[in-house]
Amino acid sequence: VWRTWVKSFLCENCSLYQKRKKCRCENLVLPSLKQGWIEKYAPKIDPEIIEKEINLFNNEVQLYKSLPSIEPGQSVIEKIKNYIEISSLTIFSKIKVK
Repeated sequence: VWRTWVKSFLCENCSLYQKRKKCRCENLVLPSLKQGWIEKYAPKIDPEIIEKEINLFNNEVQLYKSLPSIEPGQSVIEKIKNYIEISSLTIFSKIKVK
């Protein structure tokens, strides 16, 4: 029921769903904040840290991609999984980024 209501509301009021509709978000957000229906997004993780960590991890991936093509053994796969589990990188933590 809730999902149907949200879809109906968005289709009638959101320009992202109906291109011919005019965006009215600015008229809806402030009253929703005042009523406590929504909360202002306050990221718990600095986006710059996330970007740096993703770039670091991407560099590692690119390194592995540049190596001759061989199938990794189970021990290599386990080592990678273990690295991710014990890593201090925020992107592998239990904290979720919205």
